[in-house]
Amino acid sequence: MLIKLIIFDLDGTLIDSVSDIANAVNYAVKPIGLDGQSDDAIRALLGGGISGLISCLVAENKACFLDEAVERFMDYYREHLLDYTLVYDGVEDALKELAPQSMGVISNKREELVKKILSELGLAPYFGQIYGSDSASDKKPSPAPILKMMGYFGVTPEETMIVGDGEADVGAGKAAGVTTVSVTYGYRTKEQLSGTDFYIDGIGELPALINRL
Repeated sequence: MLIKLIIFDLDGTLIDSVSDIANAVNYAVKPIGLDGQSDDAIRALLGGGISGLISCLVAENKACFLDEAVERFMDYYREHLLDYTLVYDGVEDALKELAPQSMGVISNKREELVKKILSELGLAPYFGQIYGSDSASDKKPSPAPILKMMGYFGVTPEETMIVGDGEADVGAGKAAGVTTVSVTYGYRTKEQLSGTDFYIDGIGELPALINRL
């Protein structure tokens, strides 16, 4: 199998951003009387986008405040994207090793935020294309962003791999017919990712895995 395109998830795969997201969520929901959430509580809810995350916290009788809370989240998060966010160990070395191949990022964050984060962390130059939740007709676990990116690079499903830490990555990858690789150091347990094709415990294992395929 010759992999020509490697697609990466962002949060929980390339970067650990849970503290900054949790701070923004707590800022957003405090005015509507909701208790603050721990990093661990937010980590368990990540993967489906911000609207989905906040809707999990907003009680039915406060659902009318959802749009307001999402807007407050975005206002705060844009100003605090990288207060505590870190690139996982080994990520840049792995990207350098994989650089001869085409690479992209697909996140369920909005595209503007994904591009800003990758740029400010110095990772953007490694990627030929970067998509967010608003870049295709639907977001992960829909295959839409993967199919769009494959079209951009002119590759087939057999030539494509998605690397991520969540169920949405596996679901999108399976629906698109591409190889799925799940990282075990992200925001989900190995058991939650049981449908994936391959596991890696560190991103540094990825080049060797690709060479074995």
